[in-house]
Amino acid sequence: MHTVKSLIPAFNVNKQLKSTIASTMWTDANDFLHRSNIILEDLEIGSFAYLSKIYIDILMAIESDLKCIIIGLSIKSETPEESYNIIRGHSHRIDKLYKEVKKREFKRIKLLNKKDENELLENAIKIRVENRYRLVTLMQLRKDDKFNIDMGTGEYSQLLEYTYIRKLQKIAFELHIISDKTCKKYLIKEIINGKNMKKFDDRFKDFFENIKKL
Repeated sequence: MHTVKSLIPAFNVNKQLKSTIASTMWTDANDFLHRSNIILEDLEIGSFAYLSKIYIDILMAIESDLKCIIIGLSIKSETPEESYNIIRGHSHRIDKLYKEVKKREFKRIKLLNKKDENELLENAIKIRVENRYRLVTLMQLRKDDKFNIDMGTGEYSQLLEYTYIRKLQKIAFELHIISDKTCKKYLIKEIINGKNMKKFDDRFKDFFENIKKL
């Protein structure tokens, strides 16, 4: 005869830590998307440099969600440190993060449709995180867009338009939903209490010490 206690899975401190890390990244993505949406709903400045900062918020949301998915799809034998080191190694490279997700997702989750995936990887990421600085954006536009800037038809200027940013934001929201589903399916969300809290706190401290050495 099974008791209630015997039916409860044993506390897995590594899985709990992965879940916590992934949750923080999902929340970061949510914050970036919420902030970008508030600004776009009441846009007061329309310069390329200003729009590029909103664009970067959306790229950061995409980056955070991809990192969340990577951790969510990590295998049991992969430690939290190993998972974290992989995503940290890819830094802001959305193309590499997406490639890592695809390597892990085989028949486990449904990713972006091919059209949105191509748009993200072939066009959207031409704008980089460095574009949060006005000087970088202006140099990029002047060097590569030349006389197409004023028409908004240059390689970069066409991306820094309100309509395109909304398009990118829509892709980001789709990925955010995928990230949420991945967490719910492969990670755990529970309140830690009692002796498990001590185990988790100790493991969290070890994690921070270990990633400092990596």
